[in-house]
Amino acid sequence: METTIGSDISKASQLLASDEIVAVPTETVYGLAGSVFSQKAVAEIFKVKNRPEFDPLIVHTFNTDEIRSKIALENDPRIDLIEDRFWPGPITIVVKKRPEISEIITAGLETVAIRIPDHPVLLDLLKAFKDPLAAPSANPFGYISPTTAEHVKDQLDGLIPYILEGGDCLVGIESTIIDLSSPTVRILRKGKILQEEIEDCLKESVEMVEYETRSSPGSFGKHYSPGVPCRAFERSQYPGIKKMGLNTGVIAFNQIFDDIPEENQLLLSPSGDLGEAAHNLYAHLREFDKENFDRILIEKVPNKGLGIAINDRIDRASTD
Repeated sequence: METTIGSDISKASQLLASDEIVAVPTETVYGLAGSVFSQKAVAEIFKVKNRPEFDPLIVHTFNTDEIRSKIALENDPRIDLIEDRFWPGPITIVVKKRPEISEIITAGLETVAIRIPDHPVLLDLLKAFKDPLAAPSANPFGYISPTTAEHVKDQLDGLIPYILEGGDCLVGIESTIIDLSSPTVRILRKGKILQEEIEDCLKESVEMVEYETRSSPGSFGKHYSPGVPCRAFERSQYPGIKKMGLNTGVIAFNQIFDDIPEENQLLLSPSGDLGEAAHNLYAHLREFDKENFDRILIEKVPNKGLGIAINDRIDRASTD
C-alpha cells in the first residue's frame, strides 16, 4: 500500500466512507481515524497500531448535537458547560454510551470517551463525513505520539492509504480526560486543561486518578516512549548523571549543560515557556531517538500548570 500525504478532505472522507482508516491532524497530536460505525475500520485501527483490545479509543465529533444523537446515552447538562468553556479544545469526557457505539471502541465498557477537537482541518472533515470518528494517536502502541504528518509517515508508511496534512500540532501532548460517568468527576489523564479550571467550570470537586487503564485511553504508566532507553531527571540530580558518558542525549528545559557537547542537547523552551515545552517534547524525543545515543535524559519542567502534564508524559516516556 502506498501512503500519501495531502490536504484533500474529500478524498479522506471517501476513504472513511469505504471503511478505510486515515491519519488526521488535531491540536494535540495526529490521530488514526476510522468511522465509529465501521467494525472493519475500527478493527484496522487496532491492527495497525498493534493496540491491545482492552485500551479504549477516543471518539471525535464536531458538536454536542452529534454527541447527544449518536454517542452519549444520557443528556448530561455538564456537557454544555464543557462545550461553553473548553470545546473545541483539548479535553475529553467519558460518559455512558449509546448501544450503537461498538464495544470494540470502548473495550467492552459501557462508557465512551468523546471530544470536539480544535483543528480546522479535522473539523471540516468531520462535517464533510457526517459521522463521528474513532481516533487514537497515529503511532505504534506505546511509542512517541506524532505531531506532524511526516512523523506519521515515518511510523505507518505502507500501512495506511492517506495522511491528511494539518501542519504542526499546536498543543503537542494528548488531551485531558475527565470521567463524568462516576459519582465524582475524575481526571483520568492530565493535559493542558487543568484540574482547577475543570472545577471552576463544573462548580464541583474533581478527583485526580493515576493511570486508570481500564476506563481511559492512553493511561498506561509507561507510554509515549522512544526506542532508546530514556530517563527523567531533576536539574538538582544532574551531577549524578554526568558519569553516564558523552553518548547520551539530553533534553533540557531552558538551559544547556556546560559540560556536555551542545550537539548532544536540545532545549524544550529557551524562554522557559511551558506551552512551547509541550509543543516540542515529542518532536525532540523523536529527533534524539534517530541519533546513535545509548540513552536519552529528559529534564523535568516546573511542576505547575501545564508543567504537571508535561512531567506526566516525561515520567511515562522513561523506561530506564
